[in-house]
Amino acid sequence: MSKKVIVVGFGFMGQTHARNIANHPDLELAAIVDAIDPKIAMKKSAGNFATNTLGEDIISKVPYYKELTEAIAEVKPDAVVVATPTMLHYKFAKIVLEAGCNLFLEKPICLDPNLCDELVALAESKHLVFMAGHCVRFQKEFQYIKELVEKQTYGKPVYFHYSRYCGVPGWGCWTDPEVSAKSGGAMYDMAIHDTDCARALFGNPDEISVMPYLRDRFGLMVVDTCWKYNNGPIVRVEAGFLAPHTMPFHKEFTAIFEKATINCDMRGMTLSTPEGVKPIELLEVDCYEAEMAAFAQYLEKGEMPLECSGKDATATIRICTRFFNNKG
Repeated sequence: MSKKVIVVGFGFMGQTHARNIANHPDLELAAIVDAIDPKIAMKKSAGNFATNTLGEDIISKVPYYKELTEAIAEVKPDAVVVATPTMLHYKFAKIVLEAGCNLFLEKPICLDPNLCDELVALAESKHLVFMAGHCVRFQKEFQYIKELVEKQTYGKPVYFHYSRYCGVPGWGCWTDPEVSAKSGGAMYDMAIHDTDCARALFGNPDEISVMPYLRDRFGLMVVDTCWKYNNGPIVRVEAGFLAPHTMPFHKEFTAIFEKATINCDMRGMTLSTPEGVKPIELLEVDCYEAEMAAFAQYLEKGEMPLECSGKDATATIRICTRFFNNKG
């Protein structure tokens, strides 16, 4: 039997999750909760990359509520996906868990790690699934690198450099000054992706440094951090929002191992070894579809996520907090 799922927040990410819920054979898009009618929200939504959304004909058949408590009471869902602005995550996540519903919470789950701990403890006390929306963990590139690290295919990792930039957000809820001010800036919206991936690969760093000149010039709009692991690799994570807002999204990383180097950018991946350079061909994967499929499996089995659990995401928030408070 399909699991009934409510989506809270019908902006760019909410619409993306709603599409994947509706398209999954074991999930049912049971309701949408938002302050704006979904048919209107679909016309206003935008993000930093293209994604497919549901047709208006499908949305018109899904019950719409303005209040989450009312939706939960009437729909009695198995799970709720929360994709609201970050400042509302804790409020809605707590309502979901207290109601005894499983939870998928978009990243960053909360900016305050103590509130994250509270949500994790609440989910554990009620034996509920609590998964965080760290979609990059499901991207083909991360899965490929993860296998190389685990198997030490090319020896031990030596140096990893992540870079992720786009124009200053001028879409959706980002145009609201309150939302923008309480988002946590580039640290919690952009750098958090690669922070989470690096922590998933190597654990928590022993030392962290932050480029103070960038902090002085750009504040929280640009982040450049360096991690040191005793007897391990050096990791650098940089990310930011830059002017003008029309600047296209761009990401890349370099992974240097003892016996090879992997380069990846928007054009693809290459493997460099002493024998030469060759492209790496990977099967296409929709990471948002993959993470929702994983959530569906956790719901079916009634077990906590192996990847991207609330507890795991809280550890990433703690690393971000170290960055946030470290001035260099």
